[in-house]
Amino acid sequence: MSTPFFTGPVAKHLGGADVTWIVGLLVGSGVYYALMRARTRVPHESPRFTDPV
Repeated sequence: MSTPFFTGPVAKHLGGADVTWIVGLLVGSGVYYALMRARTRVPHESPRFTDPV
């Protein structure tokens, strides 16, 4: 759908080019990075003390 209401300033400057795939790639990559970083974070462990023998 190409109407003046839905056409942003970047698309106007580029002659009506569809740049949504670039935005989707950047947003999707950022969300994936944030979720995977939170998932793979190693919990902080306190030092383990052993009883002297």
